[in-house]
Amino acid sequence: MCWPAGLLLACLPVAESAFAYGLDQEPIAQVWVSPKSIGTIKSCIVKALDDSRRTYSKISPSVRHVAKIVAPNSVDIRPVKEQALVDVNYHVRLEKIHEQITRIALYSSDPGAKEQSPGSDPKKKPSISTGRDVAQAVASCSPPR
Repeated sequence: MCWPAGLLLACLPVAESAFAYGLDQEPIAQVWVSPKSIGTIKSCIVKALDDSRRTYSKISPSVRHVAKIVAPNSVDIRPVKEQALVDVNYHVRLEKIHEQITRIALYSSDPGAKEQSPGSDPKKKPSISTGRDVAQAVASCSPPR
């Protein structure tokens, strides 16, 4: 009768990691791989996101970001809860793949986050896209493709 209990204990780490990653997260928008360490990338992305979400306005305060360890070798970067935007949900997940290789994944509910550049037509005024701005900030910390 110990066999079912052993199976349950063997499946626990899998269920625990699925819970830690969240089953109801935003769709993945873009993925980058960087030859930098996870700590270097974390600092760069938090700074880039804070800079890109700065408003210089008293009416609309700037959005700050915080990094949180969600699992060994995995870090989530999200807006601070009090400052999170209601219309666009996004976060960045960093995963250490190897000693000096970090996977950067941007999850966003804004379809603009999948765009590679702000606008292909220079005559056309680009629409406002929080997701695209976030994607550009994250991309600035990874090497060009």
